[in-house]
Amino acid sequence: MNDAKGPGEGVGAVEGPLAFYDEPVDLVVDGERLERPVTRFTKMLPAQRPA
Repeated sequence: MNDAKGPGEGVGAVEGPLAFYDEPVDLVVDGERLERPVTRFTKMLPAQRPA
């Protein structure tokens, strides 16, 4: 159960400050592919697939 006191079952191992860089991945929400963000980390990535 997920409540204001902490994460839901199964995600306790990632509780606390945590961030994932989404620049190198393709995200699809409701069947629509989101554009990849351009940040200061983008230039550190290997050549990306065409959008």
